[in-house]
Amino acid sequence: MTHRIQRLKAALFQNHREISLERALLYTASHQQTEGEPVILRRAKATGVYP
Repeated sequence: MTHRIQRLKAALFQNHREISLERALLYTASHQQTEGEPVILRRAKATGVYP
C-alpha cells in the first residue's frame, strides 16, 4: 500500500461517526413521499429535510 493510501485510510478511520435515528427517520419519510421521482431529486429533497 502506498504512503498516500495509508495516510488516507488512517484519516478515514480517525474520526468517529455518529448514527442519527432522527436523520434515518426523516430520510425514510422523504423517500416514501417522493416515490417515483428521479433518484437525484429524491436525495436532494431528503437532504433538504434534514437540518
